[in-house]
Amino acid sequence: MPIIAGLIAVLGLIAVWYWRIKMLRDAAGEAGKVVQTVANAPRRLAYRFKSSKEGLALIEDPREAAAALLVAMAQARGAEDLTEEQRDFFFKNVTASFDFSKADADDLLAQALFINRATGDAPRLISKLGAVILNSAALTQIEKTEFYAMLVGMSECGGNPTREQIALLQIYQTKAGLLS
Repeated sequence: MPIIAGLIAVLGLIAVWYWRIKMLRDAAGEAGKVVQTVANAPRRLAYRFKSSKEGLALIEDPREAAAALLVAMAQARGAEDLTEEQRDFFFKNVTASFDFSKADADDLLAQALFINRATGDAPRLISKLGAVILNSAALTQIEKTEFYAMLVGMSECGGNPTREQIALLQIYQTKAGLLS
């Protein structure tokens, strides 16, 4: 009988220490979450500041602007979603000209589709985001003109450009100084 009582006491002692170690491990996990939350605070605050601006004002990268404009040009044909030919054109040009991987190009396409759906005003989009491209110091005048050729190529996916696509091309031409 004393042996059984001793075994129960040892098992009880092991259970108590196991429970204490588990509690310490859980507390350390919670502390890690707090540390990560505090470390991410500057990024979250910057995002809140940016998200309070107009959606188009968030786009500062000319590659993001170019992707959104390519999608706007494709959608000006009348369909909300891109055709297979338009998607192929988008991926071919984004991966070649912007040096993006296929996965990054997928993300860029998703973002561009979201921007276009949220804005819903293609002429305003061409005007605002065209300025991001044309005012970019990172791009040469030749690259800015080559982007116009990309827009023309996208407008020709699926046939001759529509009137709306031609109007969008003219907006970009005017902003870029390509009209004579």
